[in-house]
Amino acid sequence: MSDFYFKYKRIVLVDSADICYAELPLDQHAILLGKGNVGKSSILNALRLFLLPEVNFAKCESKFAFRTADKNSYYSKDQSFQHYFPSSTSFMILEVENFTGSHCQILTRGSGYQYHRLFVPLPYEQIRDLFWSCHDGDDGIGKAVKHLSFTFLREQIKKRTPEVRFVRDPDTLKKLLYACDFMHDAETRYSLFPLVEQEASKISSLRSLFLLLFDMNADSKAMSNAIANIIEADKKSSDDILNFNIDDFLNRHEELEREEQTLTSVKNKEHRFKQLHTTVMDYTQLSEADKDYAGFIKNLAHQKAQTLQTKQDLEKTLKPLQETLDQHDRDLKVIHGQLANINTQLTSRQTDLNGAQKAETEGDAIWKQFYADLSIDEAIAIAGETRQEKAQQLKAFNNDLEAQKRRGILEQRIQISKATQQKLEASARNKEFILSQQLAPAAKQVLAAVNKKLIQANPGRVLNAQEMTAIEQFTAIFRQSPDAYDWFDISFGQQSTNIFDDLEQQAAKVAESIQTDENELNKLQQPSGTLHHQKNLKELEDQIKELEYRVNMLQKYPGAKVNITTYQEQLVTLHAEKGNIEDKRTAAQKAQQKSKTAYQAIKPQHDALIQTLDLTIRLENRSHHLKNIYTRLKMAEATELSPETEQPLTEDTLDAIEKALKAFDQKREEIVHHLHYFIAEKVVDDEDNIRVNSPLAKDIKSTFKRLQEVFDELPQKRNILEEQIVMHNQSVSQYTHVLTSHAEHIEAFKHQLNRDFKTITINDLDKVEVEIGIDRKFSSLVAEINKADFHGDALLSDKFYERLKVFVNSFFDGKSDNRLTMDKIVTSLQYRIKKQGNDNWQTKQQSNSTTALINLQLAQLLLNRIRKAGCSVTFPLVHDELADINIDQFDWLLPHLTEHGFRLFSAATYSASPELIHKIGHFHEIGSMRTAYPYHADRTIVYWGDAEQFTSEEAAKSSSNLRFTDQSSLVLTGS
Repeated sequence: MSDFYFKYKRIVLVDSADICYAELPLDQHAILLGKGNVGKSSILNALRLFLLPEVNFAKCESKFAFRTADKNSYYSKDQSFQHYFPSSTSFMILEVENFTGSHCQILTRGSGYQYHRLFVPLPYEQIRDLFWSCHDGDDGIGKAVKHLSFTFLREQIKKRTPEVRFVRDPDTLKKLLYACDFMHDAETRYSLFPLVEQEASKISSLRSLFLLLFDMNADSKAMSNAIANIIEADKKSSDDILNFNIDDFLNRHEELEREEQTLTSVKNKEHRFKQLHTTVMDYTQLSEADKDYAGFIKNLAHQKAQTLQTKQDLEKTLKPLQETLDQHDRDLKVIHGQLANINTQLTSRQTDLNGAQKAETEGDAIWKQFYADLSIDEAIAIAGETRQEKAQQLKAFNNDLEAQKRRGILEQRIQISKATQQKLEASARNKEFILSQQLAPAAKQVLAAVNKKLIQANPGRVLNAQEMTAIEQFTAIFRQSPDAYDWFDISFGQQSTNIFDDLEQQAAKVAESIQTDENELNKLQQPSGTLHHQKNLKELEDQIKELEYRVNMLQKYPGAKVNITTYQEQLVTLHAEKGNIEDKRTAAQKAQQKSKTAYQAIKPQHDALIQTLDLTIRLENRSHHLKNIYTRLKMAEATELSPETEQPLTEDTLDAIEKALKAFDQKREEIVHHLHYFIAEKVVDDEDNIRVNSPLAKDIKSTFKRLQEVFDELPQKRNILEEQIVMHNQSVSQYTHVLTSHAEHIEAFKHQLNRDFKTITINDLDKVEVEIGIDRKFSSLVAEINKADFHGDALLSDKFYERLKVFVNSFFDGKSDNRLTMDKIVTSLQYRIKKQGNDNWQTKQQSNSTTALINLQLAQLLLNRIRKAGCSVTFPLVHDELADINIDQFDWLLPHLTEHGFRLFSAATYSASPELIHKIGHFHEIGSMRTAYPYHADRTIVYWGDAEQFTSEEAAKSSSNLRFTDQSSLVLTGS
């Protein structure tokens, strides 16, 4: 062993990866045995966390590449972090011995998917008690340490050694893990692998190799990535590192090509520019139209001001006349309103008078015809009662139920009337007992005035003295006036005291009433719907209308006499007022005519001024309209330009100006159209933004000036372009040389590997050669470069650049980073072999066993390239699929690994052959021991102590008789 050595001693897992506590040596070939899913592979893969300079599980898939069981995907950062650091009592320890002494690297859980490291300069034996109480517990396998935590651990370790380093920085980790300064022990104290140089490329290569040692499948991306990184790190100088951007010279070529096309395009458009130049000259000559407009609008404003002033002066005289005339008009309007009001009143009063006279005539006729012996109030009441009676009859004729009620009323009334008739007849027979015959004249006259029926009463006997006295005392209270008797404040008109005629009349009326009721009763007995019935209905309706008319006329009759007098008096008054108003109207009309004559004498002058002003405003509006159409006129007006000769302010003058402006604008549009063409053709840029609807004249002039410069500078630009093409071809030649030199470097690297393979022997293989797969597009590109001529004085062909562009687009798949690096060029690693005794090369896919042996040897060669010379490293070689290697190859493999500093660290289930276990020599059964005192109930597996192994030649000879039971114990069976 070299004086400068590095040796991996053991790995320890505490409350991690489904393990409660596991302590396993790394300095001997060993195999982990156990059922599936007990944590064997997790123990093997845990080494990655120590070897790589990482501090968290971010991008875990690319950092650690923890493959899932089906090998088709990777565990995520959350799955990996929770698996290895599920709790605050989760720790992992790697013990390493190097020429400076032993140390332990302790991994502990951090926050946010982080994990931290403690570097302790002590062998694990001196700190084991901090993680596991080996001799405590009932089952003899120990138990968890109480109060285990990161704080507890750091405090306890500091008590044992002050030289403890807590590291969370990746850069510091790189310096510690890969230190190679053998002359300073402190620098190399915690080194795991002495790198020849601590450069980023060497560390990247080492990372790839470490991951490669955990995945020895030749088809894996890990193998090709490792080769690519080694090639990058193998550069002698950083000047030729392949990290340029191919798009740079692609873009430069396109830029030069565009420039050449632009200059050619400009040259082809010279005839169009000459046309534009001629149009610009015409445009300049027509610019006088702006001056004409400015003078016209200026004179127009002056005329408008003069006209307005004259008009204002005239209005000072005209206004009082107008006000006086308006006042006369208002006075006449008031008088006409008064006349209209008087006429309305006269018409209304005459109508009222006519109505009153009609009411008096018709009311008097009805009263005399039908109610001559009654007062007007009695007549109204009788007429109303009769109308109501007729209404009841009509109602009965129209409704059977009402007819039935009516018949009952009639029958009852007839009965009552007949009784009354009998009384009247009896009273007539006993005239001597009627009160009018027994009372004194004075008492009789009073009672007749109150109600004539009072003296018509017939007691049928002579009144006694008491009755007579009472009546006389009652009537004595009344006071007699000329034609009435007063009962205090109520008067009763005097009535006739002759009652015998009244009794006869009453009897006649009662008889008539009985006859009428009986006639109605007979009519009600008739069936409805007959012509006779319909005739009766019509008669009743007519009678009701006639009675309503009588009531109306009788009600108007008393007031009509009074109203006639009033209306006649009002008419006289209104006619007098009308005469006065008509006199006022005549005077007002004369005053109005006088004012009108004075006003009309001045008005024509005012109208002429208004016409002039209207014309001025019309011209002004047209001028403003022109200014809105031709916006440049605003500037002309503001600068007060004026024409050489003054022009009349007429429609014809403005028409001429407008025509000139239009012609000027047409030329302007032609210029803009030409300029738009040159802008669209990219001959000149639109710096002045003339593609707006109405570009300014200064912007048009500026653009034309720049365009003229383009054509003036055309010959000079052609000379400059030719110089740039020469320089570009030289730069393309340099770029392509870098590409071809890197293709040659890959080829040289392959030859160097093959030369190295010639110096070693791999079991029964006579020769091994490496074939590095190169991306087909890159190879095609290099072939095209070799065909191209970079020494000509013209641009390379479009065909060459088109192929180059196709390569870039497809090679980088549209990514924004077009940097060409070795991991993009190198795609695979393949082998061809010759076996001993066979002269033919085999290029077909080798067996997994053979491929694994070659991969192992390749990893050794690659590690030697980046390991510092003059030291030895005893490194655990992790292999999780021992079944891939044939059993008979272990006789060569294990001594070969030992010779080159590797210790096989593998895993298998109990289905592994006993012969394989025997050849490896040491095995550890994981999962057979479980503690009752774990850190967590979900993690109870415990393993520590020495490995199990065969101890005698006889046992070795009997290995073919070994088998494993379901209880995972090793037993010897007979043959």
